[in-house]
Amino acid sequence: MNFFPFLHFFNTVVYVYLAIYIVIKNPKALTNRICTAALLCFALWSCCLMFTHNPYYSESVAKLLLNISAVSWVGFAGFSLWFILAFTEKKQILQKKWLYPLIFGVPLFLMYKQWTNSLMVGFTKEYFGWKPHYTHSVWPYLFTFYCFVYLSIGLYIVFRYMRSAPSALKRKQASVIFITGVATTVLGFLTDIFFPLVGLNDVPNIADSIVLI
Repeated sequence: MNFFPFLHFFNTVVYVYLAIYIVIKNPKALTNRICTAALLCFALWSCCLMFTHNPYYSESVAKLLLNISAVSWVGFAGFSLWFILAFTEKKQILQKKWLYPLIFGVPLFLMYKQWTNSLMVGFTKEYFGWKPHYTHSVWPYLFTFYCFVYLSIGLYIVFRYMRSAPSALKRKQASVIFITGVATTVLGFLTDIFFPLVGLNDVPNIADSIVLI
């Protein structure tokens, strides 16, 4: 029995619940709004994988859902950096006009490359469902570089904040974000980027589940 569709369904429900809970807690706070948007992106990602990781659906359906979920698996790095800038109260940087083309423009361009078959194209049917393959071009490596740079900058900022935050509560929150962020980044890179690039197709792409850390 393939349990992956049930796993992704569970992820979807949890992400939607957390998104609603967080925005209700404080709808005016920028950190809450960014976190809610990020959680809804992860919910979309898991919802699409619920069908992609099901061998009973066709490859054409898997391709369509992969492109739709690119909003999530491409955009999450930008959302993560934006959230950390808001959480660490980098108000001067948040007011800079050049920041938002980096947060939104770069991911949108990479989404376009996915929709034009430049990032992932073609699938292998595995025991868990459909596994996409990166193209033999420069774009998968640029996508990897984008994710690595954005997440590394975010983790560095929150690490610095962890050591200099004005209150013990903030320092504790920063330490939780940093430790779980490192674990999520390492494991997610392995399952969804490194293993596919080296041809280990029997390992499912489950970064959406790892993010629940």
